[in-house]
Amino acid sequence: MLREQQLEQVMDWAGHRVSSSQLGQLDRVAQWLATEGRDAGGIGPDEAVWERHILDSLMFSKGFTVPPSSLVDLGGGIGLPGLPLAVLFPTSAITLVDRSTRRMRLVRRVCRIVGIENLTTMVGDIEAITANSFSGGVMRAVLPPDTGIPLLREITKPDGVAVFGVGLDMFHVKHQDGETTRFPGSEVLDPGRWIHIIQPL
Repeated sequence: MLREQQLEQVMDWAGHRVSSSQLGQLDRVAQWLATEGRDAGGIGPDEAVWERHILDSLMFSKGFTVPPSSLVDLGGGIGLPGLPLAVLFPTSAITLVDRSTRRMRLVRRVCRIVGIENLTTMVGDIEAITANSFSGGVMRAVLPPDTGIPLLREITKPDGVAVFGVGLDMFHVKHQDGETTRFPGSEVLDPGRWIHIIQPL
């Protein structure tokens, strides 16, 4: 299946649209991940970049009916899901927080290469972020649900939305407040990959 068709299916499910210029930016992010990002250890050597990282990151957009004015990616590492979301939501001020100075430097580099102007980086501890600081929040493969979901809720404004990347097993979040859902297209993404949407208070 062509990447445009895959992208259209994920975006139809998420409720958003991607322009041709945004598709070009996403392609350049994917190319960077497959080369410099992989060489830096940001992704695994055999991972399918487009399906495993670009489309998977864009799944997080389902939580936001409109782009949030400010969005934090907690523990975003090499820029996932923050980079694809910055492309999708160009009017959102996106902050990527991670402890690794080296990875934040790499994220700034790919932003310059791709032309992403709405993403900034912050080196630091994600648990030190001030409460109620952002209109939206995301976290992918950083903390377990019992600590990650409450942290996302804490740093997100009361009227904001946060999305937690569950992974392959929704069982661990069944007692958490919010909606757990997954993209159904097995020919595009692993159908077992879940996200947990934390709604406004």
